Amino acid sequence: AQLCEPLLQRMRLPIERAIRDARLDHQTLGDIVLVGGAARMPMIARLVTRMFGRLPLRHIDPDQAIALGAAVAAGMKARDSALDEVVLTDVCPYTLGTQVSRIGPDGRERSGYFHPIIHRNSVVPISREDQLFPLTAEQAFLLIDVYQGESPTVDKNIRLGELKVPLAAAGGTQRSVTLRFTYDVDGILQVEVTEDATGKHYELVLEQNPGVLSPAQIRQRLQALDALKVHPREQQANLALVARTERLYAEHVMHRDQLQGWLLQFQQCLESQDLHRIERHREELSRALDELEQVL
Repeated sequence: AQLCEPLLQRMRLPIERAIRDARLDHQTLGDIVLVGGAARMPMIARLVTRMFGRLPLRHIDPDQAIALGAAVAAGMKARDSALDEVVLTDVCPYTLGTQVSRIGPDGRERSGYFHPIIHRNSVVPISREDQLFPLTAEQAFLLIDVYQGESPTVDKNIRLGELKVPLAAAGGTQRSVTLRFTYDVDGILQVEVTEDATGKHYELVLEQNPGVLSPAQIRQRLQALDALKVHPREQQANLALVARTERLYAEHVMHRDQLQGWLLQFQQCLESQDLHRIERHREELSRALDELEQVL
């Protein structure tokens, strides 16, 4: 038991992190199931009991649980008709991002900072974008390094690849690029960079298991994700709600401060690109507008 104690303590951190990332509380969990052969050790059950304040289920074979889960996951990926009514969500296990430089309080440039694009525990498939700028007007290109990890500095994260993007001459135009990460359930990461001034497009595709899928299969999987590559601010449901709020603002002078505040909050929510958060906020704003129209 003493020899295993350090390993048991190491198990606590990922469990607590998973609970926290999922925004769950110990009291809201249903049943606790132990999976994997090591879960047969009595000390594992005792650890879980201490952490959650109740006993895990003991009648489920931990090896069979893994086999059943793997079978369901394989069936979902194969789009088996027997699983049409089964909803199985996968999440990104690590944060994916790029390296950026930042200007410190002393005005000096410091490189090596990790800039997340897709945060861990995001439901996949997922697509997120951000805008990057060169540090100087003379900068001829941007080097987009792709990293995975949870450290604020890239030297402690894992480097996956790079994409070198030439920049057009300044010429009075805004020099920036739009960086988009698209992550598939098969572990395919598509990195796209669009130069905002010229519209030139650059792409890097990274595979979790190189060689498993052919180039044609990879392209087919990525084309299926094109619908995700629309920023929430451009989605029809959100455009309609913004237009509705702006119409009420134009028509009702006495409620302009309130409507403007609601619109600002919703637009800030759209910039987060968190689809679940946006959906909740859209429903709340829609109800608020319904209630306001009833009293007007």
